[in-house]
Amino acid sequence: MGETQPQYPILILDASSKRCFVGIKTNPECLDYIASETEASQSIFISVKELLLRQSFGLSSIQSIIYCEGPGSMLGIRTVVMAIRAWKGAQIIPDAQIFCYDSLSLGSQLVETLPNAPADYLLITDARRSSWNALDSSRLANSHETEPSQPLLSIIENADLESIPGAIYTFPQFPSWTQTHVTLQKIDYHPESVFSKAIPQKISRLTDSPAPLSLRPSEYKKWAPKFTTQAASEQ
Repeated sequence: MGETQPQYPILILDASSKRCFVGIKTNPECLDYIASETEASQSIFISVKELLLRQSFGLSSIQSIIYCEGPGSMLGIRTVVMAIRAWKGAQIIPDAQIFCYDSLSLGSQLVETLPNAPADYLLITDARRSSWNALDSSRLANSHETEPSQPLLSIIENADLESIPGAIYTFPQFPSWTQTHVTLQKIDYHPESVFSKAIPQKISRLTDSPAPLSLRPSEYKKWAPKFTTQAASEQ
């Protein structure tokens, strides 16, 4: 995030997993949150409304929003992005700064709290097509030495994953389709475990254009028209 710090009150939105998380921080050590397994499109706005009632202020009082851009549930992530854009467009939060973080960088904070956590590990979530979203702990540790535009996450094919030594972690709360023979150690994806304390600066960044994270370029199947003569069609 550089020198830019989120200002309080902060609204936190994370719908990247099956467990939709909404939280409000009014100071570094205070977090009020709701975690629901109801579909994000139904739970996000209800949770935001309930938390604001608890805090006795409106959405216009929010000074910063921190949201998870992915990877994870595309439906949940898009719902969060659309909510932020709608609030901005309607001038409900005209001056609020928007920050984003990726689910694997937040997950790295959870790994580091484990007893005897390894210094080197791989953190993954399923990316379909027999591949995985991946974060190498060494890349995260050296992120301060790289250009801000250099992505920390990558796509690993299943065959390559099975040749990587060392500890590999994943989240049971994330969808999984790809089968692997690798032993995956599971850790719970609970954002409240990270945001209940001061927000780690290294996992989030300021953004002017809220959008879902995209690690793989969009692929479109091109349709090529075929022309035939009447004689050929009658054969």
